[in-house]
Amino acid sequence: MNGEILIQKSPMAAIASSIRGGLQPGQVGGILGRAGIGKAAMLVHVALNALLRGVPVLHVSLVDDQARVRAFYDEILGALAREAGVEQTSALMLAVERNRVIHSALDRGAFGPTELTELLDTVASVMDFHPTVVVLHGIDAAGLDVAGWREAVAGRGIRAWLAVRTHREGGPRPVDLAAGFDTAILLEPEGPRIAVRLPRVAGSDGDDAVALHLDPVTMLVSAEPAGDP
Repeated sequence: MNGEILIQKSPMAAIASSIRGGLQPGQVGGILGRAGIGKAAMLVHVALNALLRGVPVLHVSLVDDQARVRAFYDEILGALAREAGVEQTSALMLAVERNRVIHSALDRGAFGPTELTELLDTVASVMDFHPTVVVLHGIDAAGLDVAGWREAVAGRGIRAWLAVRTHREGGPRPVDLAAGFDTAILLEPEGPRIAVRLPRVAGSDGDDAVALHLDPVTMLVSAEPAGDP
């Protein structure tokens, strides 16, 4: 089954034109937002956007075990299928499993660019797995080293997306964090919806305007304006 119909229901399909198609090899994108805003779901949408096209993805979680991450994929894939009116998803799920490796760093002390480099070497030598996209969830804004993450994927033909937790008070502002990324997606609460802004696009300052609104439960594009009851 062609996954393109599901991809078109993803928020990344709506964002892609605004971020000029996405990242280039060796670039690092950021998904920024406070705890509980939906960064993990958006990161899975980024991964599925690649996986459903047959692109290999390495998913690294610093906060969840493998079972939890896998369940999250199943949940979001199911939501996309319902939105697209697709009843049979077994073939799509199989394609996702074949192209994805999940690594949980939940029980280790620290996971940074050095550890990512070691992990990439390990999955290449042991599993013959060579990801084109790497997504990392659970990074805190404090001490964020985007240059280090960029160096870890440089020369490997990899595009990396980091889900970064910002803080309501203290710490760097999201706009300042965004400046270090090649492309940045900012998630903010706005009434009953989640507002998506693009403060950084293709290495340049983006637009502070709201690109789209997402349903806070499914993280799919909201069918109604944020101000509607």
